[in-house]
Amino acid sequence: MIAAISSAEQGCSVVVLSKTVRGSASATSYSSGFFTFPDDELSVGEYKEYIRRVGKNLSRENLLEALGNHARDSLLQLRSWGATIRFLGGGHATIADSARIPVASGEGLISELGGIASSHGVAFLENAFVTDLLVKDGRVFGVDYINWTTGRAHRILCKAVILATGGGGRIFRRTDAPARVTGDGYALALGAGLALEDMEFVQFYPLGFDEPRFPCWMIRLPVLDLARLTDGMGREFLKEEMKARGLRDGMAVSLFARDMAARLIQEKLADGGEVLLHLEDIDRSCWKEWDLRKSLGCYPRGIAPWEYGPVHVSPLAHYFCGGVSIDARTSTSIEGLFAAGEVTAGVDGASRVGGNALTGMVFSGVTAGREAALLSRSGSPRPFKGKETEKPIPRGFSPEKGLSPGMLRDEIKKLNQECLGPLREGKSILGGISALEEYRRSLPVVKTEKPTDLLEALELKSMILTSLAVGYSALSREESRGVHFRMDHPEEVTGYERPQQVRIEGEKFVTGFKNQ
Repeated sequence: MIAAISSAEQGCSVVVLSKTVRGSASATSYSSGFFTFPDDELSVGEYKEYIRRVGKNLSRENLLEALGNHARDSLLQLRSWGATIRFLGGGHATIADSARIPVASGEGLISELGGIASSHGVAFLENAFVTDLLVKDGRVFGVDYINWTTGRAHRILCKAVILATGGGGRIFRRTDAPARVTGDGYALALGAGLALEDMEFVQFYPLGFDEPRFPCWMIRLPVLDLARLTDGMGREFLKEEMKARGLRDGMAVSLFARDMAARLIQEKLADGGEVLLHLEDIDRSCWKEWDLRKSLGCYPRGIAPWEYGPVHVSPLAHYFCGGVSIDARTSTSIEGLFAAGEVTAGVDGASRVGGNALTGMVFSGVTAGREAALLSRSGSPRPFKGKETEKPIPRGFSPEKGLSPGMLRDEIKKLNQECLGPLREGKSILGGISALEEYRRSLPVVKTEKPTDLLEALELKSMILTSLAVGYSALSREESRGVHFRMDHPEEVTGYERPQQVRIEGEKFVTGFKNQ
């Protein structure tokens, strides 16, 4: 939406293709609405150093420079459009309560942006699943999409395309990503011949409810200052590590050490143990605070945290640090194709600073929209002419017979959780890749009795390709760095301080490390 508004401001005709009703599938709406960025109290140099340190020196300097120099201006631009951003000082800002959503959260921002986009003349095509980027002679000239409610295929011709599809959290069984975040942008990029970078670096949020009858939802790390986190023997193992690393509180862990916390928790669980968050420690009056209210809503009706006792927790797939390679103008190597938000790579490196997801989203959205508009208004003609087409449901989908797409999705999620979760090991990764390649080679006929079955069937290809990109990248990086932890290679290795690319050549996935 930010990219669309930014383009529309330049006088361009803009269409947003949304897989669902606009905004309802956005991971931003699930966020706490917290930004980290340079301001009068956090210098650009300090901000960039935070990102380098947390990202284990894999962040691209050209992107760091652009983000550091323009992040604040991008947030001010967002506020000038009418978004209720509140600057807190100390390098942070938050989404303030709005008239539409009286709670400070990403949901409020998404609601506001929808209204702002409409007022700028942005058109929305809903229930549109993009199946292909149309590329010829190194230039994008449109997209093909399927309206999954009708099963009909369509084509749009244009001068520029912006990928703003988010990440791929739903390839995992345990994730806090919305249901529709299935890696579609990664699959589109691979299908267009682009390489992806740093796909092995999937950030897992350390604290997620893992209780029967509870939703799969994150618990913000500052809760560590209010409640004990213990193993089954009552040992506060994470607090011990925080002290050893000089991390003063839960917010410091959230900003700089999510990888460490997720790994330690998963190691306890891998040994057959349990990890308990003692939310019953928190005083009743504190549950009125905004950052605890969502956790309160996760309890079964009629049960209070102070009555329930400790809850089991385990990590959740939260954010993809890797993705499509872009330059400081958000351009890809395909002319006219830009990318913004979580679908991109280059800023975060091996792990992400807390609060930097929304900052990067705003900066890259504003930049991509402006740059796409400049290209579109350059006067160059459309490279090809064509007409909108329609065709029946693609081959491989049957309304009468076949396997349930939901069942196949569950198998892929389970496989990825076991082989590509917070703790990885070469033999397991290889086994996961083998199973995923079998899915890819012989994806069976999928039963589509209702429209949502067709949507899930279309998403299967995205999930498989995204999973393989993560798997092959994880297998090639024979070390542990940031959020990528190999039990068979537990140390950082000199020489691996380089980004890694993965692409499809012919029918095979190929990986390779490159210089910064």
